[in-house]
Amino acid sequence: MRLAVAASALAIPFVVSAPAGAAVVLYDNQPAVNAAGELDGSFSDSMGSGGLTFYSQAVGQGFSFAFAGAEVSALRIWGTSEGATSGGLSGNVEAIEVSIMRITGSSTNYPVVFSKTFQMPSITMTNTGWRVPVSGFAIFQMDIAFGTSVALDPGNYILSAGGVLIDPEDGDAFAWMDGVADGAVAPNRAYLSVGDTAAQWGYWNPVNSGISASMVLYGVPGPGALVLMALAGLRQGRRRD
Repeated sequence: MRLAVAASALAIPFVVSAPAGAAVVLYDNQPAVNAAGELDGSFSDSMGSGGLTFYSQAVGQGFSFAFAGAEVSALRIWGTSEGATSGGLSGNVEAIEVSIMRITGSSTNYPVVFSKTFQMPSITMTNTGWRVPVSGFAIFQMDIAFGTSVALDPGNYILSAGGVLIDPEDGDAFAWMDGVADGAVAPNRAYLSVGDTAAQWGYWNPVNSGISASMVLYGVPGPGALVLMALAGLRQGRRRD
């Protein structure tokens, strides 16, 4: 694991069924695991930490919606922690905070449209069998049900997933693993918020190395997207005839 992001590896899919009750995939950025079963990532703290942790860094992943009426209801990410074992993350990670910011205006302190903290027992954890290079920490698929539908207008967004730590200064930290999407191409950019004080915290800058963060968003697409999906189905049906 690293503090700053770097290059991703060759992707190999890890196939697990969608979370129970999930509708359709709204955004898909699978993890970038290499042929050796290794996957790297970056340390990511919760926005609620105010940057007052050892690493003082939060990771965000960009995504966008083109149609009105989209509703997000579940999230899948891949993550680990310092001290993670095959049984789970370090006990110092007591929760994952998920925040969604809309990219708008000239300031990089974007408005928050959704934020919720999910205690670890409420997150479905699946051991992928993958490991972090060098350290060997186990990597987990983490399914998070929002418990509500989050309506998002058309536009560009950042989703941040960060660890809520019992000991924020000396305890083990959470790391969010890399995705396969080319982060050099908007809107698949990863973003960083870095700061050692609350006044510096919450300002997002794009990562220019091409890195992205692994995540899948589930929910209900807007009516316009449903029309396009239906038309695509008709075209595929005609090809089969």
